[in-house]
Amino acid sequence: AENLPKECFSASQWRKEHYPRCKNCIRASKNPPKISDSRLCAFVEECQRAKDIYQQSQTEVVSEITSWLRLGGALKHDSSAQELVNATHGICAALERNVTPVLQKRFENKLMTLNLEDKGSDSDLADALKLAVAFAQEALQQPGCQIYVFCALGCNRSVVVVIALLMAIEGLSLDAALTLAREKRPAIRPKYMRVLADFEIQLGRESSRPEFLEAPDSKSLGALY
Repeated sequence: AENLPKECFSASQWRKEHYPRCKNCIRASKNPPKISDSRLCAFVEECQRAKDIYQQSQTEVVSEITSWLRLGGALKHDSSAQELVNATHGICAALERNVTPVLQKRFENKLMTLNLEDKGSDSDLADALKLAVAFAQEALQQPGCQIYVFCALGCNRSVVVVIALLMAIEGLSLDAALTLAREKRPAIRPKYMRVLADFEIQLGRESSRPEFLEAPDSKSLGALY
């Protein structure tokens, strides 16, 4: 609900200081999509389980995905940032306000901010993936490059970007990239799976998770977990 105008909220939700829910999100949660595909149901259950177990507890945890790629939340404490001692570049998969002073100091002019809202549109996310891949490819030309991708909690937007980087740069399938991300950071619960499935096709590959091609959009899918 970041940066949405007042008319998008009910009066009671607008008065909330933390985590207000817009009308569309409440509507989606009351009328969640019905899913019959067993593979998609299993994915939703994994995300529900991750949310139940971890909630927001992994925000200050930096997860090593590959030798050059790290994933996490908007770090606020210097002690957490010490895990980024070798990180050279940052990608903020959230809004500019999610770039904490700790991370701004860490990356300075080697930081890309994608300005993605937590419940933003699928089309905005699709465009952002191309920008993130181009940024990472250029950064990786430098010896010793290590990239930290983050959003507010390190569970959704940043995960989608990381999976896209794994597909585009490491050559992993969507299935393999999702499996690796969950193995390295079990708290993940990405919502933009249809965007990632389309991205895999755009890379000229056969779909490794065809159920995601028919998945609901991010708002509807996210309403399930």
